[in-house]
Amino acid sequence: MRIGIFGGSFDPVHCGHIHLAERMLKAHSLARVYFVPVKRSPFKSSSPLASAKDRLAMLNLALAGHPAFMVSSCELQRPAPSYTAHTVRFFRQKFPGAELCLMMGKDALRQFGKWKNSDFIRKECRLISIPRIGGISSSKIRARLASGRALPKKNLPGTVERYALKRKIY
Repeated sequence: MRIGIFGGSFDPVHCGHIHLAERMLKAHSLARVYFVPVKRSPFKSSSPLASAKDRLAMLNLALAGHPAFMVSSCELQRPAPSYTAHTVRFFRQKFPGAELCLMMGKDALRQFGKWKNSDFIRKECRLISIPRIGGISSSKIRARLASGRALPKKNLPGTVERYALKRKIY
């Protein structure tokens, strides 16, 4: 069995994330894709704007109806910053016989050698990447939500938009 691990802030999760995961699922014959929201990326100076609880809720709303997509809160349960090597260990214990595939963008792949324990990660996982299409930006989505303006349906699942607006997250 081949398992995809897709880490990110998901602040908020948007259609670009979902389309990327769908493409990875097909292109690499993945049985499942686990979306793993980070508590705080070691590569960013600040934490996500939305709480962990809200990001998990938005992920669950966005991924409903996608049976191959799961959400893991494993990184949110560890102290920040969370490192990918810890996540890989978690998934290796959960799926001892599976082929783990770490999904990442081309930008992250270029910087991979700078990651903590990158040799361990490379030994335990297959690194997979597909270029982004569409250029959907989480920061632009947050700005639109903060202003109360509606978003194009191609940018954000309606369930996520309604949740974020109702809770005034951004």
